[in-house]
Amino acid sequence: MPLRYLLNFLSRARVHHSKITGGRNLRPKGVGGCFFLNQRKESVEKGLTSALEKKDALEQTLLKEHLDSLALELSDMEKLVADSSYFLPAYDVRSSQAAVLRLKEELASASTELLPKKKFSFRNKAAKKQPISIAAADSTIGQIRDGTHNIETNEENRNPKGAVSESNPASPH
Repeated sequence: MPLRYLLNFLSRARVHHSKITGGRNLRPKGVGGCFFLNQRKESVEKGLTSALEKKDALEQTLLKEHLDSLALELSDMEKLVADSSYFLPAYDVRSSQAAVLRLKEELASASTELLPKKKFSFRNKAAKKQPISIAAADSTIGQIRDGTHNIETNEENRNPKGAVSESNPASPH
């Protein structure tokens, strides 16, 4: 159900309720406990229990996708509670937020149980480029200005420590 539909329904129910009760602050019998979250809450709980029951039968990628979809549904529920806080009494807002928080904690514990973290491993680091000395950079800039710059000669000007080689001495000043 779209959020707009639920909010419209809640506002009409509140207006109807105030007409029936004559403006007294009595709650209608069907509205107690944030009824609009019950269906979503039950679907998330069913999804969690099915994931825990079928953890051996499902592949890791399918399990991860299932848990991600449950996380998206929980974030939608949280947004719905925040948006409907204008229409709901404070008690219902608090209880809805507590229910969403409890479901988030259950989802986090289920994901840590079902999807083990990757083990630490060393990776090869990318080789760092050797720095160019100031003298080599000055000579390269001068060659570019003169139009005599060649990439191959630029590579010859560098040694492993970045100093200018003896074959092409260049003064820094």
